[in-house]
Amino acid sequence: MAFPTGWTHKCPITIPHTKLTIATTNQPILLTIDSLPSTLLATCNSDGSDIRFASDANGTTEYPREIVNISIANNICSIYVLIPSISITTDTVFYLFWGNTSATEPGVGSPSLSTSVWAHWYGVVHFNSMTSNWKGVKDVSGQWNGMTIIGTLPATKTTGHASGLYCIPESTTLGLTLHEYISFGAATMDLMFWCNFNGTLTTGNIATGTNGIPLGWLAAGQFGIGWGLLCTSAGAVSASGWHLVVLSVVSGTGKAYVDGVDVTSNTGTSSANNFSTLGIGAATAPAFYMSEFRMTRSNTLSVAQIKCMYINESSPSTFATSGTVTVTATQYTLTLTGLQTGTEVRIFSSGTTTALGGIESSATTFEYTYEYTSDFAVDINIISLHYQNMRYTNYTLSSSNNTIPIQQIVDRNYSNPT
Repeated sequence: MAFPTGWTHKCPITIPHTKLTIATTNQPILLTIDSLPSTLLATCNSDGSDIRFASDANGTTEYPREIVNISIANNICSIYVLIPSISITTDTVFYLFWGNTSATEPGVGSPSLSTSVWAHWYGVVHFNSMTSNWKGVKDVSGQWNGMTIIGTLPATKTTGHASGLYCIPESTTLGLTLHEYISFGAATMDLMFWCNFNGTLTTGNIATGTNGIPLGWLAAGQFGIGWGLLCTSAGAVSASGWHLVVLSVVSGTGKAYVDGVDVTSNTGTSSANNFSTLGIGAATAPAFYMSEFRMTRSNTLSVAQIKCMYINESSPSTFATSGTVTVTATQYTLTLTGLQTGTEVRIFSSGTTTALGGIESSATTFEYTYEYTSDFAVDINIISLHYQNMRYTNYTLSSSNNTIPIQQIVDRNYSNPT
């Protein structure tokens, strides 16, 4: 069944053009339950396998989407959708479709394939999927770029920077500790993560680590990164709450963005020091939490994308809003086969003379198409001049296609043999 036929619900999702000051393209957008229709979880598949996004109400162009977390019981739904472009002059409107019990999670070749959301990235890690220990995290980008995880700590996770997302602690006592790290092993890449300060501000310098980028908060609300890259924009970063950090090396120069703002002060960063690895080096670092970990394909993350990520993911409930839900009943077919030539068929609402459908022709198959909203009963009359009349009373039509083989075998025009 071709999309969107069979999908019973749809509604527009709108990103107001006033949300951004710079237009952006190929942008993964986070949608949470607060920005999705209130009826979604009550009418979609339990695993969200029927959730689709497209360019318009006709489903002309499907958009890739990744369901990070969905729980009907806990009223949780967190989804990333790849939007081709977001304008700053007109509102960006796309459509959400759901309500197809026959739909399965999109596979290879589907335009809705989850890994296609991150086709422009080198690796993406959510911390929702940890199993026995934090090595249970996986690269969801589908690029499989040799992700290395060093560390054997117990799984410790808590609520992340947005609804339905999780994080892990980074400190010498709580979680990810010295010389434990995540790496994709590729040079000069853009690195992005969310972090949440937790504890007392730490003063002093952060030394370069050999097994990972050393991270930590410094005095006066400053954020420190190893290899001499130090954010010195005093007061630009608060000492609490979630912050988006993006690191990049362009032409041998390190850049750091915190909450979409360039807060870089370089003191010796060179092209030899790339941002392919995230962890804590040999220096003492305060406790904070890290949510998400992403790397681009060779410095492809634009300032517009960085600003959009911060605005969207710091407040997904207000970045996009859902409109009016349209419900279309699914169509099914009642088919009668094996009819004799010249048979007349009539369908009535059960126990009434209200005709719902019929045929008088030489066809040997009769089809009655109905839109299913709930079970209902019909009477089926089968009339022939040469064969017996037949009647099905109170036949129940439900949420499936029905086929009834008809056998008109009693011939009333017979004579005794002589």
